[in-house]
Amino acid sequence: MRRWNSVVVVVVALMATALTACAGDDQPAGGNVCEDMTTEYEGYSDGLTKLGDNGTLKVRLLSAEPAPPERGDNRWTLQLLSMSDQPLPNATVTGVKPFMPDHGHGSGTTAVIGATNGNGEVTVDSIDLMMPGVWTITVDVDNAATTDTATFAFCIDG
Repeated sequence: MRRWNSVVVVVVALMATALTACAGDDQPAGGNVCEDMTTEYEGYSDGLTKLGDNGTLKVRLLSAEPAPPERGDNRWTLQLLSMSDQPLPNATVTGVKPFMPDHGHGSGTTAVIGATNGNGEVTVDSIDLMMPGVWTITVDVDNAATTDTATFAFCIDG
């Protein structure tokens, strides 16, 4: 019985440490919440364009609400483009996945992906960036016989 109690105490202590590490990411005194994180990120701007990992297409972030992206629920309007910057009206976004690489977890909310219009634009709602820190947001795209993934990375303040 004592051994079991010791195991429970160790597990509870480890869980408390992990929760404290994530919960304690509010703005540090006098600094940027992301300055000690290892994941690189960029500043937000309307029109920020990312090349797909496979080099078959581009994803442009036309706008974000709020802008720049912030803690909580976000809405993005994306444009799917060919490598020659032509709209891809028949491409579809098959997934949008927020993830915190420095913490090793994603968001508990599934993004809501709209239909792609004739200009290759698609709106994504419920991008939940639930806490401060560096978030990567991967956008999976299916374009007929090819698929590709583009990744955006932003520092989300407290």
